[in-house]
Amino acid sequence: MDIRDGKPAHLKDIPLTLEYIDEVCSKYEELNPLGKLFKR
Repeated sequence: MDIRDGKPAHLKDIPLTLEYIDEVCSKYEELNPLGKLFKR
């Protein structure tokens, strides 16, 4: 959104979003492959 819409404020939310993705993917076995993609 920063580049497309010129809204750099959204960049600060990325670490929290990645943490949430990791948390959810850890809870559900079927999401483990997705979680591995984000841990690269």
